[in-house]
Amino acid sequence: MIPRWLPPLMILLCPALALGAERIAPPKPSDLPPIDPPGVWHTLTQDDATTDSKCIGKPVTPLCAVETIQACFTRNDERLCQIGKGPAYRPLDLGTGRLTHYIRYRVAGTAIITKANRNAYIVERMVPRIGDIVLELNDLHCRNSTCGPEGGPPTSYILRRWEHGWYAAEWSTPRW
Repeated sequence: MIPRWLPPLMILLCPALALGAERIAPPKPSDLPPIDPPGVWHTLTQDDATTDSKCIGKPVTPLCAVETIQACFTRNDERLCQIGKGPAYRPLDLGTGRLTHYIRYRVAGTAIITKANRNAYIVERMVPRIGDIVLELNDLHCRNSTCGPEGGPPTSYILRRWEHGWYAAEWSTPRW
């Protein structure tokens, strides 16, 4: 049995919820970072002073959300994982490894998801929503002054906007 007060409450809440959803602006081409030319690499290290990105922990753009996720794993920092995964966050087992590595990365591809390209960007069985952004990044894992080999497929990230900026809804690196 439905309480009498529930239907009027639903009528009041539904428009308020719809207004909240409309406040999240659709993506625009300026949300996409430029694709890096071959040979151009960015560096993400154990601290902000020696890292190229100046927005780690502040996911104001899709790339900032990806850099926050990369820093989460590179720095073994659960707080950055929470920020970068946003509402998709689930606790991660980051291990207790020694923090002696860094990464080099470059933007290899970008896309705003539309009805026409939606099925081309399925990541880990997650079909992106219209309006999501996909960033494809090549990365090299480095220790001391030696970085892993170049090549291999890029990691694809599905980025989604929410009330606190952008977050990484899913990502995956295809097998070679």
